[in-house]
Amino acid sequence: MARVYPNCYTQSAMHNMGYYFMYGVEGCHLDPDKLASMLVTSGLARSLSLGLPLCTTGMTGRGLICRTFRMLGMDTGTIPHINAFYFPVSYWAGYVAAYYQ
Repeated sequence: MARVYPNCYTQSAMHNMGYYFMYGVEGCHLDPDKLASMLVTSGLARSLSLGLPLCTTGMTGRGLICRTFRMLGMDTGTIPHINAFYFPVSYWAGYVAAYYQ
């Protein structure tokens, strides 16, 4: 099975996608399907699928959602900072999706 990104990037990509969905669902109260659609529409999903280091390790999950919002012309001021004491289901959904990517 061919990997999209090298093994050294896998954990970081998984955390970034987990945080992307956590910020979107828990912080911005967006539907997970809408978040996935936004990621595709912004073009960042393509960068992730190619394993570009900018998206896999070069930014945090919050940075990824802020960039998605900016690319779609949305206000990034609506994205709160989250101090996670636990990881909700939305985090694990993004985490696992990046692993299977």
